[in-house]
This record gives sequence, structure tokens and C-alpha cells, in this order.
Amino acid sequence: MYNTTDIEFKCAALVYHKNIFDIYQKKWISKCIDSVLHQSFTQFDILELNYDGTDFSVFPPDINYKKVFWNKSFNSHYEARGFLLHKAFHEMKYDIIFNVQLDKFYHLDRFKYQVEEIKRGYDIISSVNHLSKKNKKEPQNLLNITEYLEDKFYCEQCKCSYPPVFKQIHQLSHNIENTPKGDDLFLELLRHCFVNIESLRINFNQFDKFEKMDDYRDYITNTLLQSLAAKNNLDISTLKKLCHYILLFILMIENNNEITEQLNIRWFFDKNINLIENACVCLNRNVWNHMFENSSNITKDIQLWKILSKTQLKFKIINKVLFKYPEDTETENVKNINLCHQINEFFPKQTFKKNRLQKELDREERKRRREARKINDIQKRVQDKEQHQKYLEQLRSKTKLNEYKTMKEKQQSILKQQNNEIQTDSTNRRMNRFHQKQLRKNHLNKQYREINLD
Repeated sequence: MYNTTDIEFKCAALVYHKNIFDIYQKKWISKCIDSVLHQSFTQFDILELNYDGTDFSVFPPDINYKKVFWNKSFNSHYEARGFLLHKAFHEMKYDIIFNVQLDKFYHLDRFKYQVEEIKRGYDIISSVNHLSKKNKKEPQNLLNITEYLEDKFYCEQCKCSYPPVFKQIHQLSHNIENTPKGDDLFLELLRHCFVNIESLRINFNQFDKFEKMDDYRDYITNTLLQSLAAKNNLDISTLKKLCHYILLFILMIENNNEITEQLNIRWFFDKNINLIENACVCLNRNVWNHMFENSSNITKDIQLWKILSKTQLKFKIINKVLFKYPEDTETENVKNINLCHQINEFFPKQTFKKNRLQKELDREERKRRREARKINDIQKRVQDKEQHQKYLEQLRSKTKLNEYKTMKEKQQSILKQQNNEIQTDSTNRRMNRFHQKQLRKNHLNKQYREINLD
């Protein structure tokens, strides 16, 4: 795993095409090539494959990058991509691969952002989607990754939101006590784990790495086997499912952002939702070790990412729009130039175009941020309202409690005063009786003395 910031990577951009001008307009291709050659990160080579079998290259001959070119026939872009990945990772020993699609153009910091994420330890990096309002032939709405990344389910009991990956286990945690005891072994074991959750967490000081997931699961398995040894009908499949749920529950309590991110992306893959946008995907060599060495595994993208999600590879979706569709930016005044490898014709006014391209991407980024701020404002207003309601409830409860305390203190004061009065009255009566007794005694003594004198 790459985890240092000063390591030098061997990087390459993959470009593959077939009968390219029958599919895309020349100005789109020009814009794509322009964005690749003007990347702020420049330490990469270009690997180009023309898989219609001809020697035509979309790049001019005099570029400031090392370029390797192949002309080899393939039936699909999956096979072409697999060929280039094999060449890049297996034969040429590249560390990082940037996938390039010629009908998109890219943010000029795209490669830089993705290399930074590789250095942080991620293996597969994509970005937030740009939603195209147009298409080559007819309009279409593409998958909006942002909506899925921000997707939450709201728990009415907790008054809180959680990522979708925790929904089922969170609902189970609320309903397990209300579930009647019966013959369902799994529910009984789950009930036991919820009650004893602290003992299962005792060795989990910190959830800092996704790679430790298997170690956590083994620890839970061993702990359950020891504590539930008396269960004769405990089978391994039930135990594995139980450990999965308990691990999710512990992770939900720990609320580690990095692990939640990985679990959530995998949850979407399991639901056949592909969050990885191949137009802007970046891979490191760890991916090859898991997948691409077997060419039969080069399949449709959603299946490919689903298989990779079962590994411990780390996925990252950068929260930026790093690519756009040229057909959505028709203000671009690019002529249908002839890509005949003459650099002066291919890239006129490169500095001007670079600045204009950067401005367009910046505008798109500002628009996305405004939309994100609106969503955040709405969520914040909802949360503020909930917190205000909670504060009012607490205030009412506190006021009630204070009133109760005041009434109780008043009653105690009255009772104490009454007791004091009773005690004083009793003392007075005793003193009065004693005084009367003394008077009677003195009177008798006086009479007695008078009799004796007579």
C-alpha cells in the first residue's frame, strides 16, 4: 500500500479508440486531448491504442510526453482496455493509470488530485459525475453520484440520519427487544450480542484502517464461539452472518468516516449501483494484483467494480467534478479542424484555450458548491428545528420539575412549622402542668404548717 507523500510513481494515461470520427465530433476530441496535455501534473506517459487496426493517432507527433502507440483489432472497448492495462501494469510496470475517454474533457488538476489520493492509500479513485443534458443522438440523464453519496435514511426514534449501509442493522437494534423469543437462532444470538455489545468492543480501541476489518470480524467470531459454546445447533453460516451484523453495529457506534465511506460504496455496489465513473477513473497496481491479471474478468463495469469491492481495495470518490461533456459547452468556438498531426493546426491559441477551459470548470464547480450549500442549509434548518423542539421539551420538563420541587419544599416548610407549633404547645402544656403542681404542693405545705402551729 502506498502511504508516503514523497514516493515517485510511474504514471500513464490510457487512450483507446476505434473509428473515432464516426462516433465523436473532431472538436470534442480536440478539447479532450487539450485537457490531457495541459494537466498541472506532468509526470506521466501516454499509452494509445487504435483498436480498429489502423495507424491513426489522435495525438500530434511533437508533444512533450513519452507516447507508446499500438494498432491492434478488438471487438469491444472492454477488451481494448484490458489489453492496455495488461501492457501498463504487467509488462511496463506502471504504478498509476489514468483512464481517458475521448468524448470528455478534464479538469486541469484531475491527475494531481488523483495522485494525492493514491498517496493517501486509496487504490481506485473516481469523481463526482457531471450530469449531461445532451447526448450524441438524444438526451439522457446520467447517474448522479452526488445524490447517492449524500443519501441518508432518517430514524424517527433517534431523530438522526445514517448512511444506507447501517439502515438494516439500525432498525434491528430498535426492534430486537420487541421481537418475541422463539426458535429463530439468529435473532436470539443477535439479542445476546446487543445486550453484551460492550464486551465485544473491549479490544477495539480505534477503527483507523479499513484493512483491519477481517481482524475485527475474527475477534468477534472467537468471542462468540467462547460465549455461545453451549449452543449445539450453532452453524458457521449463521455465525458469519451474525458477525457481519455485529461488526456493522459496532462500526455504526464508532462512526469512523473512512471506514463508513468504504462500507457505503460497497453497499451501493451490492445494490447494483455503480458509483465509479470510468470517464475519470484512476487505478494503482494493487488493482491489477486482484483482478486484471485474469483477462476473463474484464467484464461490464458494474460487475468489475462489484468483484473488486469484495477485496480490501480502498475506493475513493473525489467530491469534485473532474470531467465534462463537450456537447454541453457549445459556447466553445472550436473549428472542425483536421487532426493530421500538425501541432499549429491542432492546438491554436493554447494558452487562451487553457484559461477558457479552466474558467468553464471553475464555473461548474461553483455551481455544484451552491447546490451543495442549499442542501446543507435545508438540512441545517431541519436539524435546528429539531434541536429547538428538543430544547423546548427539555425546558418544559425542567419547569415542571422546578414547580414540583417548589411545591414539595412549600409543603415541607408548612409541615415543619406545624411540627414546631405542636412541639412548642406540648412544651408549654408540660411547663404549665409543672407550675400548677408546684403551686398545689406549696399550698399543701402551707396548710400543713398552719395545722401544726395550732
